[in-house]
Amino acid sequence: MLLDGNLKQFPLPEVLLFLGPRTGRLRLYDVPKYAMMDLDLSQGQAHSLHLGGIQLTEMNEIVAELSVIVETGDGRFEFLDEQVASVPREQPLLINDLVMAMVVQVDQKLSQKRAALLPEDLYMAQVPARQHGMADPWRANQPPGAKSLHGS
Repeated sequence: MLLDGNLKQFPLPEVLLFLGPRTGRLRLYDVPKYAMMDLDLSQGQAHSLHLGGIQLTEMNEIVAELSVIVETGDGRFEFLDEQVASVPREQPLLINDLVMAMVVQVDQKLSQKRAALLPEDLYMAQVPARQHGMADPWRANQPPGAKSLHGS
């Protein structure tokens, strides 16, 4: 089975969840940083990520590389049914766990970027307190007889 598409239309987490229990190689190309990368999948598990001549097998390394694609949404994919080499590990790297880890990492990156761009004190509207005996600044330009939302 050949399955291919655009990662803008079909985000990587959705593609991985759709492939689920299938065995084969998910090829990602025209992606940030690399011309092409291959992810070996087998029966609901991810085994290794191939970047040129480099093979990554540790979950944190695979998540770091794939998170860039999730964050940008750039690239294309194709899936080929073929046998892949299994990577022995103490805990299997389930596709669901991989997807969750990628999404969490992207969310954390975006939260950090937002915090850097908008410090916390900018989230709060700063309205001066109304002092006793002062005119209501919101009513200063209202026509006579106009009613405010707070009843004064």
